[in-house]
Amino acid sequence: MGAFIAKMLLPTASSLVFLPAASVAAKRGFHTEAMVYFFTMFFTAIYHACDGPGLSILCFMRYDILEYFSVYGTALSMWVTLVALGDFDEPQRSTISMFGVLTIGVRIYQDRWGYGIYSGPIGSAVFIITIKWLQVGTFIKTIFLHIYCEFMRQIKCEKINLSCYCCLKKCTKNIQSESGGGF
Repeated sequence: MGAFIAKMLLPTASSLVFLPAASVAAKRGFHTEAMVYFFTMFFTAIYHACDGPGLSILCFMRYDILEYFSVYGTALSMWVTLVALGDFDEPQRSTISMFGVLTIGVRIYQDRWGYGIYSGPIGSAVFIITIKWLQVGTFIKTIFLHIYCEFMRQIKCEKINLSCYCCLKKCTKNIQSESGGGF
């Protein structure tokens, strides 16, 4: 009975991890990021609740639409976080954010479970942030070493995050295939 409850509630409750991120982002003035984190939390929780055996009463949209928005919100959360790390001024920040919103939407529509939907936004954001930081480094030579160290720390964090996500996704698929169904 405990395993049944864990399979039913753990994926849904794990979506609440986005709640502290959304509240901290809102408190610090990152309102776009807070909305994206809340969007991701909401659709991921509803998607996992509909995927489970006991909470299908919460399904107010088709399952494939919930799945799309769950994956879309996850990729978009990565994108807006990386754009926020770039510390862009407002016209550039809006343009880069909209670029990510549109390209991630198209990419997820093409292949919902490919790793390209995560590596594409991460690679693009790292490239854009690198260009911005190199421009800053040419004007202010004294902070170049600090920027390089910060950049490498962020790259390591994103590698760890992506590795953990991919491993958990594979473990979840293995568990689902062994048990003969979804959570």
